[in-house]
Amino acid sequence: MKVLVYADFRSSHARGWLEGIRSAGIDALAVSSEYVRDYEVVNPTDWVSTRRQGFLESEQTRPPRGVGRFLRWASTRQVSHTAMSVARLPARRRMLRAAIADYGPDVIQALRIPYEGLTILGMRTSIPRVVSTWGSDFEPMASTDPALTAWMRARFRRIDGFHTDSRTDLVRARKYGLAESVPVLYSAANFGVDESLFYYEPHRPSGVVVYPRKVKANANYRGFIEAAVALSASRSDLRFVAVGLKEIEAELVQTYGADRLANIRFTGQLTRSEMSEVMRSAQVVVTPTYWDGTPLTILEAIACGAAVVAGELPELRALHDDGLPIDLIQASSTQAIVNGIVAALSRDDAAAIAKTLPPQFDREANRTRAVEFYEKLLK
Repeated sequence: MKVLVYADFRSSHARGWLEGIRSAGIDALAVSSEYVRDYEVVNPTDWVSTRRQGFLESEQTRPPRGVGRFLRWASTRQVSHTAMSVARLPARRRMLRAAIADYGPDVIQALRIPYEGLTILGMRTSIPRVVSTWGSDFEPMASTDPALTAWMRARFRRIDGFHTDSRTDLVRARKYGLAESVPVLYSAANFGVDESLFYYEPHRPSGVVVYPRKVKANANYRGFIEAAVALSASRSDLRFVAVGLKEIEAELVQTYGADRLANIRFTGQLTRSEMSEVMRSAQVVVTPTYWDGTPLTILEAIACGAAVVAGELPELRALHDDGLPIDLIQASSTQAIVNGIVAALSRDDAAAIAKTLPPQFDREANRTRAVEFYEKLLK
């Protein structure tokens, strides 16, 4: 079986899915919608893609000015991403047609709906097309962008297979026109937790509380810092790790003072190995998100036996009701984060937590489930 995977391969989720299906014995070709230097893919070569990559790389070495500032502002507007994707459609389709003709796939899979999925759904082909979704595809992306909503509604009846990490997103997809007869695979976005990295460590330290979500618009990272400062004032036994918040450490020092942040370790971007070390040391993992699918960090935390405190989201509520040990809170409330951490610290069932990960999020189980899913499309 040959699967062409079309995705933004800067994403660790996309790389995880590709490597997962390859580990299941599937021949897979990676075609990237965005330029990638550090991963083996078929890269886009059109003018817009290469200029965009050059702009992103230049931003890392000098502050934006003039047009650069405008482009940075535009990138924060959802409608700008849709407009850019429409402009890039002809070049993207040319690249895909060439890759399809050369590779001859049995299945084409796009990760995710915006905009890789909509690109393949607009092409004429008899090859079965799978579209994946996770995170923010419906909320808040489509819900805040009428053009994207209309585009999705016009294309959803062409989907031959649907892959999601959220039962809530499956319900939303039906409302957009996904047919009841379409095969569905419910699994982790990145193919599942890598249990060679994320596992329960019996001799881990106590009192380590981890925020793993970086500086993201959908996460209350400042609320976590405020909670850590408040708890540090009365609990000298606690240590906090703020993953990905190194970039705002200086700003936080100005706000709170270095002494009040002494119990917080700020990190930059971590490798998968480094992240797994942090997770295995955690007694509590805090993900106060406002919107999301099924965050991989929550699944990895559970596999490591950490108690999880998370924002009240539909899919997380469903997993909580299924029996997963996730304490749900109001993500916007610092006091709720404080209370959640205190309650989670009282748990003493780490080994039991690590055994609760269901099959759809288990990498080994998904090797069989993914093959069975693709085979349904070819019958």
